[in-house]
Amino acid sequence: MKLELNILKMDVDKRISVLVYSKDDKLLRRHYLSNKNKYRQGYENTLTFNLKEDYKIVFAYKKLISLPIQLSKSLPSLKVRINKRYNVFTVDYYNKGINKTGEVYQKTFKSDLLSYRRGSKINTFIYKQPNKEGKPYKLLIAFDGQNLFSINGVGKYTTKNDPYGSWQVDKILTKVSLDTNNPYLVLSIDNANYYRDKDLTMSQEFGKVDKRFAFNKKFMNGKLENLCKVIVNDMIPYLKENYDIDWSDVGTFGSSSGGLACFYLGLNYSDMFSYILSFSPALFFFTPNDLNKLIIGKDKLPTLVLTGGYISQLEKLLTDFNEYYYGIVKDIYPKNKLLWLVDRKVDHNEIAWRYHFPYSFDFNKYSK
Repeated sequence: MKLELNILKMDVDKRISVLVYSKDDKLLRRHYLSNKNKYRQGYENTLTFNLKEDYKIVFAYKKLISLPIQLSKSLPSLKVRINKRYNVFTVDYYNKGINKTGEVYQKTFKSDLLSYRRGSKINTFIYKQPNKEGKPYKLLIAFDGQNLFSINGVGKYTTKNDPYGSWQVDKILTKVSLDTNNPYLVLSIDNANYYRDKDLTMSQEFGKVDKRFAFNKKFMNGKLENLCKVIVNDMIPYLKENYDIDWSDVGTFGSSSGGLACFYLGLNYSDMFSYILSFSPALFFFTPNDLNKLIIGKDKLPTLVLTGGYISQLEKLLTDFNEYYYGIVKDIYPKNKLLWLVDRKVDHNEIAWRYHFPYSFDFNKYSK
């Protein structure tokens, strides 16, 4: 299979190496990016690969090495942008030219528990993969659904208010689905509006919010408990009625405030979830003692993945607190169900979460 890599070097004038590795980390070949084709934004290069298996590539300049990018027979060509900021290599990539990965449907839910919202309503996007074999779907419940899906993959439901592109969850799950022979269904909640901070923060009844990090009053009046009750009492029954789902293997994920929300949802309703993928979560709103109330005394706990980066001031604040909290929670959480994944080369945006999402899936082999 032929795969094309379009690479745009931005803010990097020197020669950059492209290292190609096999799945077992054997170096297969090395390329160098030239400065011949100059455009307004930087230098453009094109590399072509004939893929017989899945490869991964990294970009290197002196001692700076990028995160790896997976090249897969099941995914399309890539468009890559390379930046050098804060003396750190950042590689931003987008899949391009793929056929549709599935369908996305909008579904609005109304509940008295959402009375703080206009019309007591909240919108969701339901992403459904093709399922020719009729197998039960693996379900994921996600927050910030407005930023999860790729334009080419599922249509217009993406990149709203988002300069960093989507998570491309549909394309990543396409690869996971091909590897595991399991179809995926994602219920994602649209939190891109005025109510986001209320939606995704627990109330003061759960614990006292740390005012140092609550930069607006909506954080001080959280309604996450209400939203989670709507998920459990309204959204999940809707899914049970309309889709064949493997309820023994359900996950939840989100980032930033959405990372806090999935942390609460997955642990508060721990009997319903197998795993939680919490990316750069805003756990610093609450004390470790308050957070641990969700864990202590539970007979069943889901696998928990926490991730962090280190480039921006906000991400550093989150990572410092989450690393501190990990040092506490690891003493009360099953060791084989807990992962702390930190990479100092990533920032607080969809680029980082697009990287971390597939790696977090590999932990403990979630998809059975």
